Amino acid sequence: MDAVEGFQRVVDRLHEWFCELDRHLVETVLRDETLEYQSRLRMGIYGPAAEHGAFARLQELRDHADAALLLDVEAA
Repeated sequence: MDAVEGFQRVVDRLHEWFCELDRHLVETVLRDETLEYQSRLRMGIYGPAAEHGAFARLQELRDHADAALLLDVEAA
């Protein structure tokens, strides 16, 4: 193995690690946002307008997660 191949393996491994980190962060944010939303809903903090805003935020995060996974599949 020459230096270029070795460097490419390191770059590939770093890319895999960053993709996994991104997936983990998105999943964590989705979980935290969902728990926050459920908690506020139980406490009666959200009315119909606020509930719609929270749902839109969760949908936005899910779309980001779907896009990140799609990019990973296309890259593979």
